[in-house]
Amino acid sequence: MDILNKMFLLGLGVQETAEEKIKQTIDEMIKKGEMKAGEGKDLQGKIAEALKKRTEELNNLVKKCVDETLKRMHIHTGNDIETLKKEIEDLKKEVEELKKHGL
Repeated sequence: MDILNKMFLLGLGVQETAEEKIKQTIDEMIKKGEMKAGEGKDLQGKIAEALKKRTEELNNLVKKCVDETLKRMHIHTGNDIETLKKEIEDLKKEVEELKKHGL
């Protein structure tokens, strides 16, 4: 799972770097009079939202790929283990109830 965390952090780093570069470019365009300040803020917001969406899509894709790979390798995830623990606890409760009723 360490690789998933690294990919997530990489995605965040790429997004942050891209947003900063976009901001710098828009600021330069405003200084040169190629764009109005309001237009720059709107454009920057739209681009930031698009980057955020793409980053989330990439992170979801990476997670899906990692999960599928782990499944093929028969390596159980934390979610799998938690599900099994819950099922075991439920079964224990059922057994205790059956014992109370003499079954």
